[in-house]
Amino acid sequence: MGRAAEPSSGLGARVGGTPLPVLGEDRRCRPRALDNPLRRWLLPASRELERLEPRAGLAIADLGAGVGFHAELLLRLVGPQGSLLLVDPDRENLERVSKRYRNDPRVRILIGTAAHLPTVPDASQDRVLLSLTLCCLVDKEGVMEEAWRILRPGGLLLATFPRARRRPSRRRPLRLTFDRWQALERIQPWEVLPVRSSFWVHRHLLRKPATG
Repeated sequence: MGRAAEPSSGLGARVGGTPLPVLGEDRRCRPRALDNPLRRWLLPASRELERLEPRAGLAIADLGAGVGFHAELLLRLVGPQGSLLLVDPDRENLERVSKRYRNDPRVRILIGTAAHLPTVPDASQDRVLLSLTLCCLVDKEGVMEEAWRILRPGGLLLATFPRARRRPSRRRPLRLTFDRWQALERIQPWEVLPVRSSFWVHRHLLRKPATG
């Protein structure tokens, strides 16, 4: 069940980042909705991340980190020379992540909307993960713009969102339709890569073109 977003706390600064603006309308999920046996069975982190091709030494940004569903595996894959940026509008969920990784110098945690990342430098990330994220955020266009900005040329973005049989409604106003996604991926000249969706979610893999 969604909850209204709260103002940023000092968590981001305490773990090495700066708290970001939070849109009050962004949907926040309870921890049990973000990490549970059903999700681990239907959408295991390993199956999702293999499409993103994480490897040693890469800088990866999870722009809807929640309670850190993908964090452990990502850190194992990027190794001691890699880094992991975790962004989410939910302070309580990121507190859980902070308790696990507060002493890991590779991890930076920011509370706020992924549509506004002023403290993240341009072209500083090799991969961006938007796993079940866009369907919870208001400014979807802003998220895609920021993902483009922070990705290095040649970097990959993986976005997943639930298959929706209905249009956005009063109960689920942030629901992401396939038509809306197609408009989002046209905001920038992404290279669209082939990737198979599942019965449960749409998957989309994009590459920021490498510059000459």
